[in-house]
Amino acid sequence: MSDSTTNQISTLQFGSANISDQFPAVVSDLPYLESLILENLTNLTGYIPSTLAKLNHLSFDISEVEFPANMTSLDLNTNLITGTLPASLASLQYLYHLNVSHNGLCSQIPTGGRLQRLDSSAYLPNRCFCGAPLPACKRF
Repeated sequence: MSDSTTNQISTLQFGSANISDQFPAVVSDLPYLESLILENLTNLTGYIPSTLAKLNHLSFDISEVEFPANMTSLDLNTNLITGTLPASLASLQYLYHLNVSHNGLCSQIPTGGRLQRLDSSAYLPNRCFCGAPLPACKRF
């Protein structure tokens, strides 16, 4: 995917695709990718390639993302992520590192689990986060 036509792709959808094994690393070769839609990929396993980090136009809504129960670390800082933090993050008992700073998130930090014990820098700056470890919410 390196010719002049394919590297101009701005939206890529893998909805209910028959992708098995690992996330396709070739996605990292799309410098203009702005929207990556991953839906119903029940056979997808392994890691998201670290080279995906070089896609600096990528944005998504985190509200409906489901995370693996054994996740230990999630670093999504300095992206264009919008929405609210999913309540399911609070149930991740092994999550010891979270960084969603420098995004467009807006919500009360879900209660429970380890989320209130994380350093407040994991959440700031964003549009309007509130709740421990940040100041109390006034409107959520």
